[in-house]
Order: sequence, then structure tokens, then C-alpha cells
Amino acid sequence: TLDEVQEFLDLAKAAEAGDDKAATAVLIQQLELGWFDLEEAQMRRDALKSVSSKQKKLFTQLLIDTEIRSQIDALKKIEDDDASSAAHRALGKKFMAMWDEKRLPGADNQRYSFWWAIAAHAEEERDKKTLKKVVKEFDKLVDDNHRYRTSLKRLEDRVKNLPKK
Repeated sequence: TLDEVQEFLDLAKAAEAGDDKAATAVLIQQLELGWFDLEEAQMRRDALKSVSSKQKKLFTQLLIDTEIRSQIDALKKIEDDDASSAAHRALGKKFMAMWDEKRLPGADNQRYSFWWAIAAHAEEERDKKTLKKVVKEFDKLVDDNHRYRTSLKRLEDRVKNLPKK
């Protein structure tokens, strides 16, 4: 809304005037909106002078989300189908490592792609155990979201039809 935009502009103005707390609040909002790639986001976060412990935790999550978004955005730019397929599988492997490290997406708009990429990797590896775990994680997202419900059904079918190694 217009009020939110004005509030952001006021915060940005205060940050430019040297208000450290405003600078932190502005960067949080910018990261939530996906303004920067991971490198830029980390650089801006590292330059902040006033960050509470609660904000540090929030920045950790926002940087994870930024990393995931940046990887997904890079994948979308690949136009060659073979290269895209290989990149998608590699992304699934990377996201699987993030999952092992308990570095999971917090933003709703990245959860779908995160779990779907891991599922593609698990399917490529014919890793039924991991694919079943992905189905459980994906099921947590579903609620009333029709798109997710349809995708969950497709994942469940993929588990059933996964050939053995």
C-alpha cells in the first residue's frame, strides 16, 4: 500500500542520514523483496553496524532464501533443454546438501522449487528413501494450495513408479 511504501522511503531516508537501526530495517525489507544476489546481500549485511540477536537470526534465514532464489534464478536463464536438465539435477544435489545442513527455505515462494529440485535429483539417483522424505516435507507445504496438492500427488506417483537401481 501507499502507506507501506512511504514508511519504507522514510526508513531509507533515515538510513542514508546515518541511522544504523534504519539501515538494518531497510536491508531486511530489501532482502525480503529479493533485491540482491547472495554476494551483494552478504556484503550489505556485513556493513551494518546495528544488528540485534533476533535480527542476526532473521538475516541468516534471509541469506539462505537469497541463496536459494539466486540459484533458481540462474537455472531459469538456461535456455538449452539438455543444459537446463543437467543444471536442475545439480541444483537438486546442492539443495539436498543444504537440507542435510538444515539450511531450509523460509520464504514460501522458494519452498516449492527447493523440494521439487531435490525430488528430481533423488529420482535421477533412484533414491526412493530420499524421495519419500521429500514427499513428507512437501506435504507440510500443501494446506489448501491447489498447485502444491497437484504436485504432491505427482511426487507420490513418482515414488510408486520409481524403478530400482
